[in-house]
Amino acid sequence: IGLFYCNILHVDYTYELVGTFSWRVIVACLFPFGAWLFRILDHFSLLLSFICSTSIVLSLYVLFLIIQQIYLIVNGQTWHEYGKNIHIYSGQKNLQTNFEVVFGKQWYLMLFSPLISSPPIGDGMSFDIKTTETNDARHFETKRI
Repeated sequence: IGLFYCNILHVDYTYELVGTFSWRVIVACLFPFGAWLFRILDHFSLLLSFICSTSIVLSLYVLFLIIQQIYLIVNGQTWHEYGKNIHIYSGQKNLQTNFEVVFGKQWYLMLFSPLISSPPIGDGMSFDIKTTETNDARHFETKRI
């Protein structure tokens, strides 16, 4: 939220610094060194535009990380399990149950502030696991994957 607010302020300030909304503002916000090389910006404006472009890039990176983590929570996997294509935890759970397993009973408050206490659902060591039937050459049994 803070990066989004900073982006609004930086783009607004760069807009006022450069002038009317045009290709110069876009170049100054996204490519400050290119704007400086082509003399669209002076030295001080380069510094301010560099801060603007840095906050835009960091915002996109944080957005990517948030989307990635939500995807993993929805699928009930860790990053290691996703990379190795391991699906051992119950896939029939809904989104709310997965958020409760990760963030605790008050998961909706934990999304806004990590300082709020939210007791976990389990002990953190045991989870619901899918069982599958396997055909082994020696015997038939149900194995836990």
